[in-house]
Amino acid sequence: MGYSHETVVKNFAARKLNRKGDCDWIGGNVYSEGDTLYSYGRHFRLAYYLGERDGAHLFLKNGDRRSTSTSQHQAIVQRACAGPTVSFSALYSAGIRVSWLTLDNIADFTADQTTSLYRAEDGALYHDTWDEELVNQRFDRPGQGMFIKTGEKTVLDSDGKSQCVTTGYWHILGGCLLTYHKSAIPGVREEGEGFYLCSLDENSYFVSELSGTPATVAEAFEDLKPAEVKEAEAQGVAVKRQGEWFFIPTGRDDADFAAQFALPKTRFIDTFVDKRADLPQVGNRANVHQATLLTLPNGQVLARGLVTHRNTWGLTGEHKSVRLGSEWHIAVKNTERQSWSRGGRMD
Repeated sequence: MGYSHETVVKNFAARKLNRKGDCDWIGGNVYSEGDTLYSYGRHFRLAYYLGERDGAHLFLKNGDRRSTSTSQHQAIVQRACAGPTVSFSALYSAGIRVSWLTLDNIADFTADQTTSLYRAEDGALYHDTWDEELVNQRFDRPGQGMFIKTGEKTVLDSDGKSQCVTTGYWHILGGCLLTYHKSAIPGVREEGEGFYLCSLDENSYFVSELSGTPATVAEAFEDLKPAEVKEAEAQGVAVKRQGEWFFIPTGRDDADFAAQFALPKTRFIDTFVDKRADLPQVGNRANVHQATLLTLPNGQVLARGLVTHRNTWGLTGEHKSVRLGSEWHIAVKNTERQSWSRGGRMD
């Protein structure tokens, strides 16, 4: 009798040995071989076993998307396997192979959060649980995370009519701080330990090579903030962000700067304002952040209007557009050395 994919995942998660004395299992289009769990043969890696820490088996789980059926396999992996979720493709593009990693490379991680839900025909999300206080209560989407589909079922609506709904869960990714010796990355001649933050930003997985040496995930996120941003936040200023860019309000508009330049407002705009320009980037990147920009004589870049995230084909969908209005904001890039998003794109 063949195994189900749930059984294969659970056996892999428990590091259960088969009759041959290894951890190879197959069933329901899920296959495990040694330390790696695959979906559909070896076409997609679901998880990689890192080792045992404090009596618990820990895994790296793959957050890349492939297909609906693979997403269902990933849902089972999320419930069965402890450890952080990262983008395997982003790590690969950073020069780090998942199979090279051990527990020693995991400096810190925060656990994933999952909430069982179903999505109604109108797109609204509701709690799918045995908890009488929550069951069928509407779920308000938080600012981070994503809905991952696992199947379908029939439920009764408030009028007692049956409707087919999509079952799944809301997944908020925990962060993972990796350390890796840079000399081990092919093509990289630098020495010393590299620090990499793996997490989720607006439903997009990313890997950032950090410029500092944080000890925890929380420190890593804080270290990504430039000094100007930390100072503004300490003063209670509301700083906006899109991806790696922060926007600090100045309280000044076109009229203020036109007066500073001793020019009529219209002439100031025609002379100094670029109404749709790319924010500065390092290297030849596929994705760009665009806004209305003003570059001051001292080199400081200011932005206003709508900030979008685009590539050759249009909006990427990785970041929501940010509205800055008519007020000029100081545009400050985070402190990362470089970063990669899901699929291996440089961002």
